[in-house]
Amino acid sequence: MMVLISFLLLVPFIEAHASSEYYAVGKSKSIKAGVYKNGKLVIGATKSIETRPIDNVADVKGNIFYTEFHKMDIDMSCQRGDRFYTLKMKKGSSTSRSIATISEYMKDLATDGTSLYFVAAKQSYVGNLTRVSADGKNKEVLMKGVEDFWYRASKLYYVKDASIYVLDQKTKKGKLIKVGQKKIKPESYCLGTTIQPGTNALIYREKVSSKQATYLVYEYHTKKIYRFVTKRFERNDSYYNPISVTDVDIRSAEFIHDVGSLILVDAENKKLKELLSSKEASNLFLESSDAVKRTITYVQGTQRYTKHY
Repeated sequence: MMVLISFLLLVPFIEAHASSEYYAVGKSKSIKAGVYKNGKLVIGATKSIETRPIDNVADVKGNIFYTEFHKMDIDMSCQRGDRFYTLKMKKGSSTSRSIATISEYMKDLATDGTSLYFVAAKQSYVGNLTRVSADGKNKEVLMKGVEDFWYRASKLYYVKDASIYVLDQKTKKGKLIKVGQKKIKPESYCLGTTIQPGTNALIYREKVSSKQATYLVYEYHTKKIYRFVTKRFERNDSYYNPISVTDVDIRSAEFIHDVGSLILVDAENKKLKELLSSKEASNLFLESSDAVKRTITYVQGTQRYTKHY
């Protein structure tokens, strides 16, 4: 059963910025880790024990920004190892230079075509939402004490004090999104997460009982909130994990769900289609999925592909 707080036929939106021509590739016996473009190595990663030392890449006006593994700290309270990355910038043929430290839990890079946005963090779970100019010279803190962030539909969203906000960049003030106020658990949270910022909508797990789970879905473009009540997922007898729900199409109530394989399910957890088998998924790195445009973008070997379904 699907319960809607509000309903509107949705029109797919286009981001204000184009996808980067550059992308990260992990190392293997025959492949050097680094930043690639059209299957060719552009920036080689420094020697590292990490399989994927360079993780995120963005380009702003021809300048390449990327995150490279720096160190791992042990968090005894959470009993885990927390990775930290260095945000680097390369301009033309010049040597890459370091800009900031980034936590693995807040390592996204976003651009509106003129600036780069990221969270500078010396702790694994909190940092400062920052904007840097395309040439890397001008850096400005937009919001302190951020626990997560993402850029969708030309807007900056962030988590602070267990609540979600959209940032007004002119006033540097946040507007509260009325989803899970004071209950949001971002990816850095020790005991598990309750949210996943998909390509088209934010998925928040609101409540779980012995037989069903309730989800709120905030659609970025229309600013509408929807409620779904889901049954257990038959394949592994569990509920949607927000981290593994990569995107949703509200209009058709279809979720792209990562369970080792990548599958399309409806609001009742019924499997509609297998998008990538577990064997295929194990041999590639999934960059993004779009349930509205019905595309999956991934890197396999040294090449980037977009698959339509």
